[in-house]
Amino acid sequence: MLNNVALTFPLYQASSLPLPFRSLITAGCFTQVTQQVAEGGDLQGKFQQQVRQAFAKARVAGIKQSLLWGAIPFDTQQPSALFIPYESRCFYRATFLAGLSPLATGPEIASITEVPT
Repeated sequence: MLNNVALTFPLYQASSLPLPFRSLITAGCFTQVTQQVAEGGDLQGKFQQQVRQAFAKARVAGIKQSLLWGAIPFDTQQPSALFIPYESRCFYRATFLAGLSPLATGPEIASITEVPT
């Protein structure tokens, strides 16, 4: 069974990633991983240690099936911008879009006020 999933994406407060058949949405930032990933392949290196510590911390906090989300810079000597969200879920985008009404293009306008120029 897969308990931890690592994906990368630049936003972390409320972000979503379209996958081939599903989309992923996250909310909140439980903990961050900022270690550079230049030596990420070294299982005993600082990056891997920080990732393991972040997943362990999430497990203790009761976050089930935690995932690592964020961005790894092209220059791997720079800090990464990864995090484990408080919440995440996958959904089928087509199902979600099919459930929207044709007029669901944005929030309802409560009032319009003309502003003199």
